[in-house]
Amino acid sequence: MNIADTDAEQIICGYGYYYCKDRRAVELEWDSDKMTAWTAGETREEIGRITFLYIEGASENGDDEYYLVTNMHLEGPNDSRDYTGQGIGREIIKRVGANTPIVFTPDDGNLREDGSHLTEMGPEFAKRMVSEGLASWGY
Repeated sequence: MNIADTDAEQIICGYGYYYCKDRRAVELEWDSDKMTAWTAGETREEIGRITFLYIEGASENGDDEYYLVTNMHLEGPNDSRDYTGQGIGREIIKRVGANTPIVFTPDDGNLREDGSHLTEMGPEFAKRMVSEGLASWGY
């Protein structure tokens, strides 16, 4: 399945494939507050997910609603790191952010009251997404 042929409603409802930089197919699935990446094929294994907190009300950027990234874990099945650097996280941010802005909180090493806390490669990933204009910084 070519992603360009998949309409946005289908993607936000939880269906869609992404092809990694190395051409492996990954299934992306939306479930209320998270986008999970799965290996495609007979043996379906979880690669990881990005979890969001949906927030209504004006943000510092003036958005009426947005998704705050609270947690990321995309290290691959059994933390193998076989899928890192393949563009999966970026694709998730692009898809979820297609209709609703994405916000990251600046990393200060602490777990915030809203549950957001980025570790390992998360803070650097957030910086890249903001610099590319796919997300913005929150409070």
